[in-house]
Amino acid sequence: MRAVAKNPRDVEALCALGRVCAARLEHRSAELLFRQVLQVSPESIEAQHGLASALSNSGQLGAAMAFAQACLEKNPDDPALWTILGTAKRDEGLIEEATVDLERAAKLAPGNIRIGQRLLFQSLLTPGRSPTAIRQEHEAWAERHARHLYPSEPLPIVPVDPNQRLRIGYVSPDWSRHAMGQLSECLLRHHDRKRFEVFCYYCSRHHDSRTQILAQVPEHWVEAGDMDDAMLEARIRRDRIQILIDLAGHTPGGRPLLFARRPAPIQVTFLGYPATTGITTIGYRFTDAIADPAGLSEDHCSETLVRLAPSGWCFTPAENTPPVNALPASRNTGVVFGCFNNFFKAGPFTLALWARTLEQVPDSRLLLKARLFQDRSVRRRLLGRFAQLGVNPERIELRSWVSDQALHLSAYHEVDVALDTFPYHGTTTTCEALHMGVPVVSLAGNAHVSRVGASLLHSVGLADFCLAGAPDDYVAKAAELCRDRARLAVLRSELRGRMENSPLMDGPGYTQSVERALTNLSVAEANGGRRSCAERLRS
Repeated sequence: MRAVAKNPRDVEALCALGRVCAARLEHRSAELLFRQVLQVSPESIEAQHGLASALSNSGQLGAAMAFAQACLEKNPDDPALWTILGTAKRDEGLIEEATVDLERAAKLAPGNIRIGQRLLFQSLLTPGRSPTAIRQEHEAWAERHARHLYPSEPLPIVPVDPNQRLRIGYVSPDWSRHAMGQLSECLLRHHDRKRFEVFCYYCSRHHDSRTQILAQVPEHWVEAGDMDDAMLEARIRRDRIQILIDLAGHTPGGRPLLFARRPAPIQVTFLGYPATTGITTIGYRFTDAIADPAGLSEDHCSETLVRLAPSGWCFTPAENTPPVNALPASRNTGVVFGCFNNFFKAGPFTLALWARTLEQVPDSRLLLKARLFQDRSVRRRLLGRFAQLGVNPERIELRSWVSDQALHLSAYHEVDVALDTFPYHGTTTTCEALHMGVPVVSLAGNAHVSRVGASLLHSVGLADFCLAGAPDDYVAKAAELCRDRARLAVLRSELRGRMENSPLMDGPGYTQSVERALTNLSVAEANGGRRSCAERLRS
């Protein structure tokens, strides 16, 4: 900042400051800085990449795509620009087009780790992609990018000492106002400190009010946002972690290559990524019997499945959550469907499903809420897609994201029934809707990513009413919920209490379930798991 103040045309300093702002998720500031660079040096590749990313990350998808395409006309072999363009299309729900752009980026930069991860994520958004194919793609990524990091010999398993606490470490970039933070917070708060010594490795430079609160909860909080994998590996080894737990997988900020190095003798993944990691050195994935049915899911992942009971999830609501209101449709108005999921989950298959649902319930409207709807061009294109599906755009309301959590949640006061996405289900969003008294209709698939909704609905006793096994059933269940508005009003009044008394909000019980699983793993590995770990590494 001092260098820029001294010389506002210092390209190197401007770019450096832009990178810092981007890392701190200050996308508007990064945008202005990279624009300033391009005024001085229009051909700066770094500034082109930086500006396109800043536009995309701040929700200005139309501007991001237009700028990236303009730059690609001059430099069609730039993999970073193809990645930014593909990611922006993905965020808009243009799944097939995004996949084409990302595959082109991967061909131009076959060794790029992040581009490969973007394609892994695409596989989870594509209907019809088999769980076996998803596993193969993840394992191929690990073979290409992670295998060379695998240690030649496994770490020795520390014998379980009943007189000492088990040292466990969580690794996450999402302990902030992030959806995954609400799914892991109960673990930080409810671990038995007499039996477990908990270390949290926070792998982000972004800090907000939630980060400040959560950092005070665990016994050990380690700021790891500025540590590379080798540095963090050394720190974890110094901390003598016995079980290391990944909460992010291949999502942005995740550290899968850290786990490839195997800094802890036992490694687990769960919550943050709805698929296998493909990484051999991660031995276990926690789930539950609904999301991964026994006998049907074992071949879907490289890890050994450990099913938590009764649920693989636990939700911590925001402290300023507003009260549940009366059913909006009870005011003799039409039914309002809603979905507040990240919109990249709403691909063409989901839009067609929603269009059929609206057709089946003639007096209904659809309220969608996502950050990208601040962009007029995105709104215009989406309403055009609905029109092509036969839906009058006047029946669709699009709202952008708001920073105030209570204000965000109060939008559910206008929603009668929530509609889940497919194949990538909502998780925290589904929990928020249920906690606000809004039932969620979900379509169950054959992979973990499309069975999370099934698990959540089973936990609150709504599977019979809201869980569909086929697209026609999805439309029928949504319509049936709307027909009996008296029953829907009663459900709305009861749902928060049902939620609070369900496994989904039993923080102590859920944490005990995780603790039992961790203890059993440490005992099993100490009593013979070492050989299986070595075999797993050799294979």
